[in-house]
Amino acid sequence: MIRTRWGILGTGAIAEQFTQALQTIPNAEVNMVVSRSIERARVFGSRFRIAHAECEPDCDFQNAPVDVFYIATPNALHARQCMSLLAAGKAVLCEKPFALTAAEAEPVVALAKQRRIFCMEAMWMRFSPALQEALRKVRQGELGEIHSFCGDLGFAHDPNEESSLFRQPGGGALLDLGVYPLSLVQAMFGPPVDVKSFSKLNSAGVDLVFSALLRYSGEVQAFVSASLVTQLTNSATLFGTEANLRLGPPLYFPETYQLAQTPRRSLKQGSHGLRSQILRLPGVRPLLEFRRRSRDRTFRRYSARSGYALEALEVQRCLEQGLTESPEMPLEHTLAVLRCADRIRTNWSM
Repeated sequence: MIRTRWGILGTGAIAEQFTQALQTIPNAEVNMVVSRSIERARVFGSRFRIAHAECEPDCDFQNAPVDVFYIATPNALHARQCMSLLAAGKAVLCEKPFALTAAEAEPVVALAKQRRIFCMEAMWMRFSPALQEALRKVRQGELGEIHSFCGDLGFAHDPNEESSLFRQPGGGALLDLGVYPLSLVQAMFGPPVDVKSFSKLNSAGVDLVFSALLRYSGEVQAFVSASLVTQLTNSATLFGTEANLRLGPPLYFPETYQLAQTPRRSLKQGSHGLRSQILRLPGVRPLLEFRRRSRDRTFRRYSARSGYALEALEVQRCLEQGLTESPEMPLEHTLAVLRCADRIRTNWSM
């Protein structure tokens, strides 16, 4: 296997977690850290024994001894930094959200395709083995005809106005958390044909809470929501004619999924009385409960801590094979999610 030289752009908590994950996977070498502050870059580099620490304005990306940069900076900087790195000929793994709007992301995608340089959004959820197994169940038709989806992600943050979560540009529940259920329904159903949404905004115009009802081809309906001020279920459920499938928690990197057959109800006259008599027979209820449990299958694969390593392994695999996009997380999916987010925001101004 070819050794991959990584650069880290950013020195925050997520950059730390990603760098720690790189130290657990084969053929990964963290060779450079770049920050807007040379002091922070040096402290970060010393902590992880990184050979090169640079200040972003002075960094010569083109001649950097790096194969791929991971961007873990504030949301509003992502698109500009992607453009700079791609222009310098460097592969890019950019933390979500890839950009603030589809219009901001489109030139990045166009440049990556034009230069034939690898570029991917770091949507680690898409590399969860539990999620990938669940997607296979859906595509194989094990749920029957899917009619609805419900997914949410929310945490009770202190409403600190100094935090980038609660400030423009780049803050808000939609971009920080809502992109996860939106990316999930994109993987399952493609772009929506209709979007309705509501939100609660703070004084800076940042969405603290939002919910959206999305309609897809085949009349599938999806309800998604996210919150920066309340704890939600942080899970997702698909409802089909043959089975229901529940993912997570946590939805941002599902560790489990549960597939359960859809219960059937008979509307035939007198069936309720007969069923009651049967259920009173000795041993019937335990047998039915055993059968029900045997139809419910829960799979545990990885902890959320492994998510960064799995997406990094995907990047290394793609680079080794000369791919410019990941088949699991193509750029068109990233653009589709941002276009959907744009449509959601449009509803808020109506």
